[in-house]
Amino acid sequence: MNNTQKYSVLIVDDENSNIMILTKILSPDYVVFAAKEGRSAIQAAEKYVPDVILLDIVMEDMDGFAVLSELKKSPKTCDIPVIFVSGLSNPRDEERGFLLGVDDYITKPFSPAKVRLRVKNQVKLLEQFRANEYDIKKYKLANDALHIALWDMEIISDDPINPDNIMVFSQEFREMLGFEDENDFPNQISSWMDRLHSDDKQRTMDAFAAHISDRTKQIEYNVEYRLLNKNGEYRYYQALGTSSRGRDDAPVRIAGALVDINDKKLNEEAVEKQNSMLHAVNEAALLLTAAGSGELTAMITRSLEILGRSINADRVQIWQLEATENGRHFIHTHCWESDKTDVSAVPLGFTIPYGANPGWESELMVGRCVSGPISNMLSAEQPFFTEYNVKSTVISPLYLDDKLWGLFRVDDCEEERNFSEYEVAILWSASRMLATVINKNAIADIIHKTEVAIESNRLKSAFLATMSHEIRTPMSAILGLTQIISQEENLPDVATDGLKKIHNSCNMLMGIINDLLDLSKIEAGKLDIVPSVYSIASTIDDTVQMNVMRIGDKPILFEIQLDENIPARMIGDELRIKQIFNNLLSNAIKYTEAGKVILSLSYIATSNKGALIMSIKDTGIGMTHEQVDALFHEYSRFVPESGRLIEGTGLGLTITKNLISLMNGEIYVESEPGAGSLFTVKLPQEKADDEVIGRELADSLMQMQTQQRVEERKLVCERMPYGRALIVDDVETNLYIAEAFLKPYEMQVETAMSGFEAIDKVKSGKTYSIILMDHMMPKMDGIEATKQLRQLGFTNPIVALTANALVGQEAMFLENGFDAFISKPIDTHLLDKVLNELVRDKQPPEVLEAVRQGAEKPKVLTINDNPVILKTINSMLKGLYKVSALPEPKRVREIMEAIKPDLILTSNSMMDAPIMEVMAAIREEDKSGILPVILLAQGSNTDLTTEAANAGACDVIIEPINETELRAKVAEHTRDFMKRR
Repeated sequence: MNNTQKYSVLIVDDENSNIMILTKILSPDYVVFAAKEGRSAIQAAEKYVPDVILLDIVMEDMDGFAVLSELKKSPKTCDIPVIFVSGLSNPRDEERGFLLGVDDYITKPFSPAKVRLRVKNQVKLLEQFRANEYDIKKYKLANDALHIALWDMEIISDDPINPDNIMVFSQEFREMLGFEDENDFPNQISSWMDRLHSDDKQRTMDAFAAHISDRTKQIEYNVEYRLLNKNGEYRYYQALGTSSRGRDDAPVRIAGALVDINDKKLNEEAVEKQNSMLHAVNEAALLLTAAGSGELTAMITRSLEILGRSINADRVQIWQLEATENGRHFIHTHCWESDKTDVSAVPLGFTIPYGANPGWESELMVGRCVSGPISNMLSAEQPFFTEYNVKSTVISPLYLDDKLWGLFRVDDCEEERNFSEYEVAILWSASRMLATVINKNAIADIIHKTEVAIESNRLKSAFLATMSHEIRTPMSAILGLTQIISQEENLPDVATDGLKKIHNSCNMLMGIINDLLDLSKIEAGKLDIVPSVYSIASTIDDTVQMNVMRIGDKPILFEIQLDENIPARMIGDELRIKQIFNNLLSNAIKYTEAGKVILSLSYIATSNKGALIMSIKDTGIGMTHEQVDALFHEYSRFVPESGRLIEGTGLGLTITKNLISLMNGEIYVESEPGAGSLFTVKLPQEKADDEVIGRELADSLMQMQTQQRVEERKLVCERMPYGRALIVDDVETNLYIAEAFLKPYEMQVETAMSGFEAIDKVKSGKTYSIILMDHMMPKMDGIEATKQLRQLGFTNPIVALTANALVGQEAMFLENGFDAFISKPIDTHLLDKVLNELVRDKQPPEVLEAVRQGAEKPKVLTINDNPVILKTINSMLKGLYKVSALPEPKRVREIMEAIKPDLILTSNSMMDAPIMEVMAAIREEDKSGILPVILLAQGSNTDLTTEAANAGACDVIIEPINETELRAKVAEHTRDFMKRR
């Protein structure tokens, strides 16, 4: 397609969803307009004159047939190709459309590939028509600009066309026919007469004689004929002449001109032939669309005959590609052959091995036709054609749903010929129409099978949703109880080890359940990609931190390789991208006993669009080619030579492949047994802005090595004695676990075993800071209970708890009056986040301050030789922290050992000690390696951020000190330190 100017497409449909889908399919290649009504579509077509129109049939104001009729009436829009887009399947509707002049059909639901191919086909035909129109204009201009070749002859009255008559030819005349001079082309009438084409000679001489002998002066001499040139070729010419007359109007002399009109004539013939072929295609389309199932074979044969005769061919065939016991073959399924005696019949059912003609495959697999004389083909390919007297052929690939379905072949058994581009293009279009019709009989069966599959998937999804709830409910209890018991102090080692094994086994089982649910969503077409802006650094950090703990005690070196030019923020489905990363990383670690696992990330940019390239290489057990081929099959697993069973269902890579496909991405696998594997993923991702992660952040992320393996962080719960919670669940064990999870927060907790009981408690006047509401409960579920509570005027937060992960989507709960959503088993970190957001953050600052005063205060050490700064910080942090002041920086080791601070505030402007010496002393004494240090500094933001990082500080506060900023940063870093510690 022309890269400098796109063709335009007008989409006419009263459904927004259809317009959006078609626009998404076509907008990369075309300028797209849209109209939702028939009248506005006609106006848009008149105004913009699009190159192609996609027209829905069923619309409210006027249907597609009426719109098409109006378009055909207007000189401005009558020649625009129109493709009907419809869910109608009645052949009479299709016949009516073709009778009104529609050019093609696309049936709903849409196949993106089919839409693109159908529109591209019309554009290709349009290009050919426009090229022909241009050629006609060009040849007309050229014809007008030609020099006139002159001739004249003295008339012998008794025999005006006597061969011995002297006819004088100009030099231009001789050169026009390829001759040089009078010796080469004598001045006599026979020089001209003998070169007239046999089919034109009598007509031409009769016109010549009629003009000469006409005394009324009414008969003009203006005739077209073919003359044999010196090179042996016939060309078309136009001759014009007029006679001079004497007494009694008797002719005395005739003079005239000759003009070469060969190119014009051939072009007119080509246009006429093209129109004839297009008419043949339309006639064949009408026959096929009107044919019943019992008539289809006969109508296909009749259509092949119509197409064959339009191009003066001797044989037209359809070959279908099918898998047989001996491999893939092209099978001869439909044929028309002329009744010429020298045309040998090709038997139906005859087969050709798929790879028998390598010269075809390279062309057909990329959608191009093979055409021309057989003598131009490879010597290995010629015998099959010569056996059946084929001199020339056109072979067009038949594609259905982006797959090679078969071949459409047209043979000429009389002469070698090079088929023109428009002949090949029209046959290409006809071949796709035939393939579509041939498969039409299978559509009903496909629809039935699809309906059965949809119903099966619906039942399976419903079953899995139910089973998810039924399995997750006891699993939630097991995980919750193990978590609660494991927090008890002085447990025997055997009990601690057993609880850990139970917890890990439950987590593995939950992973299996999640895989099954994801697979069911994919098969049911309910798993959607939800793009949003996300941080790639956060995605990498979360994924790596989760997977690095899987290494355990294995001697594996984990490395990250990052391109610093990766966009910092991209637009995509972060949740699903993390799932892809997790599946591939966990597999690499799982199948590697020792060695190395390398994660590499880069980005290929094209304007705002581009692709995220991720590769994961390991030195693990590797795979055979057979194992790689079966890698993405459902439930596909293989057992290593060691015989050790690998955990998992075999679904992870199947889900990964499907997720990548949903994002229009690609995945490649390289592997050798004993040499490890390399997985490479290419995901189209749009960058959100022009910022890249940069060298500093890339280096920081690449430092996450195996030594950073840490146990799961112990949750530090902030006291919330001011909070009152109501837990609603019909399972007593769930109430027990949820209540235990809230215990560390020192909240007042009540429970209810049904929605009715919860409503009664609120009606009785009890107030709650938060309600944790189970979703699936008998008689009244959590959604209905929440609706009634909202109607009663309860405005405080209600959080959904559900074990139904298939249908328990957060958006659904938020739309039904909930403020948040937590799936079972309850993630204590997520519960903590919800409580902090919905309970703690709703309290006035003085309440929070009073609570914190009652707890052990974090210890803050301020190192500064400026007494004013020490006094200022003490005043700002007094009451919130235990603040110690150190005016002598050189005593930092001694003081740190004595008070063991939770955070240090120091300065880059001290007189007695450079900041780097102070930081070195701090880090030497800091046994944990994670003690937060905040730098109090003077200077610009950019300089100080770099200086703080170089010095080993976790944050920076620019002087003069802002009290709000100081309190916020100290609170953040002390809380984080105490959790990690």
